[in-house]
Amino acid sequence: MLSLRSRIFILISILVLIVLGISLVLSIASKKKAETAPAPGTAPEGAAPQVIEQGNFAPGSISSPVVTPPTGLTVKPATPAEVIQNGVKQLAKIFMERYGTYSTENNFQNIREVADLVTPALWTKISARLDSKPSSEFLGVTTNVVGAEILSWQESEAVVSLKLVRTEDKSGAVTAVQQTATITLIKAGEKWLVDKFTIENQAR
Repeated sequence: MLSLRSRIFILISILVLIVLGISLVLSIASKKKAETAPAPGTAPEGAAPQVIEQGNFAPGSISSPVVTPPTGLTVKPATPAEVIQNGVKQLAKIFMERYGTYSTENNFQNIREVADLVTPALWTKISARLDSKPSSEFLGVTTNVVGAEILSWQESEAVVSLKLVRTEDKSGAVTAVQQTATITLIKAGEKWLVDKFTIENQAR
């Protein structure tokens, strides 16, 4: 009769052989399946081949997606009044940038450039400087308008507030300041003109 140790050894050996046999069967089956499977990109046996023609990619053959604007969003056209107001704001900006950009070397060219933008009354005031002598010390000022807002609006008169950045070059020393200008414009016939203006504490 076999001893207990011998029986245990035989039982373990049988279990190992069973596990090895199952593993061998699974390995062979997996290999056969891989050999019979079609190669990537090839059609299965009996299926019609898929042909990709170059013409499928010709310009115009690929339709662009149709983009539909979101419902409920419409672009509101400017009213005639808004068009006029925008034009008046633009006139105020042009006047201030021209008038406020000058140097002691341009012989008051900035004043001459706004002659057709101002009323006769304002022209009388600002043109009086044309006969004065420029300072011998160099001074250059550049004015940029960075914002515009209508403060009041009537049929023949408007007041526009402008936000300015004025850069000053005084004999090589450059400084920049933010200022506010208030421009009053009046309608003369069919044309709007600048009638008076104030740059913070500087009134004209």
